[in-house]
Amino acid sequence: NWKKAIALKPDFGSDESIAYLRAFQGDTADALAWLDQFILMAPNSESKARGYWGKAIFDHLAGRRDLAEKEMDRVKTQTESLGSQYGTAMAGYGRAYLSFDRGEYDAALADIAEAHKLAGEMVAKAPALPTALVYKVLIDF
Repeated sequence: NWKKAIALKPDFGSDESIAYLRAFQGDTADALAWLDQFILMAPNSESKARGYWGKAIFDHLAGRRDLAEKEMDRVKTQTESLGSQYGTAMAGYGRAYLSFDRGEYDAALADIAEAHKLAGEMVAKAPALPTALVYKVLIDF
């Protein structure tokens, strides 16, 4: 079982997945403990930010909305400092969810707009695929 696997290799990197499963099993306290473990063992700051993103969602669903907002702000600040447009866009989408769920629709729309802008910038920077490759993928699909 997963407990034996973690005992054998605690740095396996499955903490985030176990947190998700524990939340579905109804043990949010244990889920948050696994996310804390994920953050502690994360190999880099971007992974740590992903852990805080998960904590923000779990805390929001558990009714700790002020804490959830602070954690999502932490994700945004951390990913901005890393220059991670992807991480910052995900923080924007996360903030939009939190705002929307609180009934703060204007704030949610502003966060979505900001996240979409970042996502559009990432797409614009991505190298274009050759048309022949696109057709081949579509035909093989």
